[in-house]
Amino acid sequence: MSLSELERSQSEYKKKQLISRAEYLSNFEDWKRVNAEMNILMEDWKKAGFAGKEIDDTLWKRFSDARQTYFDRQHRKSSVAKEQIIKEANWARNATDLFEKREAATKLAQLRERWKTLGSAGKADEKLWEEFNRVQNLFYKNRELEFSRNEYEKSQLASEAHTIAFISPTTKENADKMKSLQAKWKSIGSAGKAKEDSIWQIFRDAQNRFWDKRKRENEQKNRDWEAKHAEWESKQQAWRTKTHEAIQRRHSQISNLESQISNLQSKIPGMKNQEYINNMYGWIAEKEQAIRQCQREIDDMQSRL
Repeated sequence: MSLSELERSQSEYKKKQLISRAEYLSNFEDWKRVNAEMNILMEDWKKAGFAGKEIDDTLWKRFSDARQTYFDRQHRKSSVAKEQIIKEANWARNATDLFEKREAATKLAQLRERWKTLGSAGKADEKLWEEFNRVQNLFYKNRELEFSRNEYEKSQLASEAHTIAFISPTTKENADKMKSLQAKWKSIGSAGKAKEDSIWQIFRDAQNRFWDKRKRENEQKNRDWEAKHAEWESKQQAWRTKTHEAIQRRHSQISNLESQISNLQSKIPGMKNQEYINNMYGWIAEKEQAIRQCQREIDDMQSRL
């Protein structure tokens, strides 16, 4: 066998080996690894030399078909996967409530990462990417508009809270307004990372100032009330003491009057002068009247204790 025939034979052998490997790889799913190896096989094919035109044409068709079989299958699989990503992205773009919108931003980021893991969809790849990118851009454009609206609304709330905190009195009415502003703030979505924290700081500082001021004023009112109550209690205690003393004096007066009456009554049997006897009974009646008056005063004072 001549050198030229040997070289062609070696070239044919190498190319058949490359075809066998390409056909084997065409059934694999790991597109990153397979793509890399398919590229290496192509470079090796270019270096494999000349096996003769007819043989080369036949071998190239087999090699090319194996590669194309893999790429066609991979393109179809990638196209389906990317269409699914676009479908999920459309769901995220159409999110309505606050919770869904927060989820949507996270979802889109996850979808972008999934997209990166997929291989080419062939001729459809550029169109699929344009559609996915369009959906993303619509979402972020709408989100920026929403951020602007939320920034305006929250700035208004922060301004109103600032006015109440620095100018208005800490009345119950204003306390209710502050609570209402807090509820409204929670109902408004994010103003975006760049603006949210600064507006929140203004709003929170105003809220803290108002509630701290109201707390101090309430504490002062409590201290004033306690002082007035202590003063009132002191006066009440002094009045009760004086009243008890007055009651005790009335009891002493009653005892003294009763003793006087008993003394007068003991003298009457030995008296013969009717005028004196009548005077005695008159004095006794006066003292009994005085006792009844003292008792009424005692009852009245006891009822007020």
